[in-house]
Formats: sequence, C-alpha cells, structure tokens
Amino acid sequence: MYTEATCCRICKSTDLIPILDLGTQALTGVFPKSKDEQILSGPLELVKCSGENGCGLVQMRHSYPLADMYGDNYGY
Repeated sequence: MYTEATCCRICKSTDLIPILDLGTQALTGVFPKSKDEQILSGPLELVKCSGENGCGLVQMRHSYPLADMYGDNYGY
C-alpha cells in the first residue's frame, strides 16, 4: 500500500510536474527470509513542485508506510 501526493510536501502547491518515472520497483532495504516471500513493490516517480507559487522541491510522488519500509526484514 502507498499514498500518492496530490500537493507539494512543503508549500502545498498542486502543480507537480513529472521529472522521472522508474516504473514499479521493489523496496530495496527489505531482505526476505526465503525465496518465496513477497517483497512490497510500487511506483517510483520523481516530481517537481512548479508553477507561479511553487517552491521547486523535487520529491517522490508516492509515500510508503514506515512499517513496510523499516519492519522486521529491514536489512540495515
């Protein structure tokens, strides 16, 4: 599960311009305990806050739950 940002994380502008879309990627800090264990994956897209009142922040469009990213299988 993930949430999609509809506005800038800093200035709240809704003018987010796509910069780079790497498609669907697996969470890289998760190391499965077996070959059969599923690894959470989802979209990896960078957007830039733009527009007349935009702050220029480059950010990920999607956010993932911290428990999924840093749970029991977190490798670092």
